[in-house]
Amino acid sequence: MRTPSLLFPLVLTLAVLAGAETDHGDLLDQEGIEFWKGDAVEEEGIEGWYGGEDVSEDDDEELWVGRGGERGEDEVEVANSPMGLGFHRWGSQGAGRIPVNVESFGAVGDGVADDTQAFLAAWNKSCSTKNAVFLVPEGRRYLVRVAKFKGPCEDNLIIQISGTIVAPDEPKEWDPKNPRVWLYFTKLAGVRFQGGGVIDGSGSKWWASSCKINKTNPCRGAPTALTIDSSSGVRVKRLRVQSSQQIHFTVSSSHAVRVSQLQVWAPRDSPNTDGI
Repeated sequence: MRTPSLLFPLVLTLAVLAGAETDHGDLLDQEGIEFWKGDAVEEEGIEGWYGGEDVSEDDDEELWVGRGGERGEDEVEVANSPMGLGFHRWGSQGAGRIPVNVESFGAVGDGVADDTQAFLAAWNKSCSTKNAVFLVPEGRRYLVRVAKFKGPCEDNLIIQISGTIVAPDEPKEWDPKNPRVWLYFTKLAGVRFQGGGVIDGSGSKWWASSCKINKTNPCRGAPTALTIDSSSGVRVKRLRVQSSQQIHFTVSSSHAVRVSQLQVWAPRDSPNTDGI
């Protein structure tokens, strides 16, 4: 599906809400992005646009790294090599790619150990390497605190999120110097996010202290799960952002950002958390 290039001229003017005033569990069909609250609904291959120019369809093949499971129809299967963590044998479409696995930099992936520094170290390596793949493997939960992933980076960087990235669940653990961001990407050009993984904001305790839930609580801001800032020519494909502390996904001060097959989900008992 192609959408006119000026459809979303300002920060994905959708301004829609993952928790909008609809019956719980219904799909909020919002011009190409998938939103729902409550029970999961059937996925659709829909896409939305942000920016002022078209993006070509000539690179739809998606690299794929996993530990079992299934890949999308347009993904290229990648087999694990015997060389250990961080090394994979890439299919023909992925030839020449250099995988940079967060586990090679010390990430544990048990959902308990703090993997923030491992992620930042892997980012520094992949950002400075041409044709790199920043790899978050499937089948693990990586606890990551506030993290700023800064460019500019070398050409053709792919951010492959196949596993789950989870935020700390205690608001008191949040960095007071960065109260409004969690995973923050800035100054990227021509980067692709993909992989079919999950970005989980662990927002339940944030919601419990929200003035939307308890009117006696003071109203305060909370983090955005995924932010893309000051970037251009970025593609975001086949990811799920869920249970954000407040806003799920923000694009700011950016140009020609293409989003497809993005799922934004919040549970039934969450307040009116923003989608995009």
